[in-house]
Amino acid sequence: MAQKPTPFQESTAIWATKKLISRRKFVNRFLVADEVGLGKTTVAREVIKRIKKLEKEQGKPVIYVASSLDICAQNRTKLGLDDGDLKKKVDRICLFWSKIKSRKLPPLICLTPGTSLDIGLGRGNIDERAYMAAILYKEKRILKRKLIEVFYKPASKKNFAIKLEETLIGLRKKSLFLPKRMVAARIFKEWRLDIKWMRKRWSRHGFAKKDNEQNLARCVSRMREGMARCIVESLDPCLVILDEFQNYRELLGMKHGELLQPIPRGLLKPRVKTLLLSATPFPAFVSAGDHADPGEHKGKLLGILEFLSGSDSRTDLKEPAIPI
Repeated sequence: MAQKPTPFQESTAIWATKKLISRRKFVNRFLVADEVGLGKTTVAREVIKRIKKLEKEQGKPVIYVASSLDICAQNRTKLGLDDGDLKKKVDRICLFWSKIKSRKLPPLICLTPGTSLDIGLGRGNIDERAYMAAILYKEKRILKRKLIEVFYKPASKKNFAIKLEETLIGLRKKSLFLPKRMVAARIFKEWRLDIKWMRKRWSRHGFAKKDNEQNLARCVSRMREGMARCIVESLDPCLVILDEFQNYRELLGMKHGELLQPIPRGLLKPRVKTLLLSATPFPAFVSAGDHADPGEHKGKLLGILEFLSGSDSRTDLKEPAIPI
């Protein structure tokens, strides 16, 4: 049974909800900066309940971002929501729809920034590459041998062929699933130039010699990033919770209040209700021994204020409207 909130937690939740659902603001972001142990997760749970009731958004999910899946598992019950099919931990955003059996989003989606919001420029792990190849095989009828030629590295061809076959068997037996049609359409629109590039360069004996390792790596990396961005933008949450966000602000690409990484930028649009939880959003004291650059220290504080005020949604950053 959920613990009843204390009066100060309830007051915080009421005030946060009021600010998050305000129709007069072009940005809906709120920071709860209580000390450790004062119940920020309880406040978040009460905010979720109020938003779902007031906004009538029962069908929309809550996205909870924490620095590790262990923290997600620990706070899942505290938030009072169930993550349905996603109890099978999905630690890669590209594999998100592969676990959704009902085609309906669960009430709670737990993400980690390192594998979901900042996927980097790499090709991804073998599961991600096999899933992308399986989508192309099932939907575009591209031959397996051609897909293996594109997606197998850095694994061996034999190992990747086995993983691709396992993925296709999973899709046939309904233990894995393709993205729903609207999401798949967006993914293929994102992939259209890369698919065109691949089709042009396929020959009877595989890829032409001029298509070196670097070109293939760049192609797979682009496709993976495009797929991740389409999946994140399809989630349409009623609330995004960033727990202890200062631990992964670099992964979000937060600089001068703006989100530089394309995937966080797609998820944390200014009008998306975003609740930030942190005991130490900003180090108030830095000793001389830390050799900290004063400008950098001040910049972190201003960056948080600019993000809360929605500077990433405006071109004029000279007078940020800091919410009071």
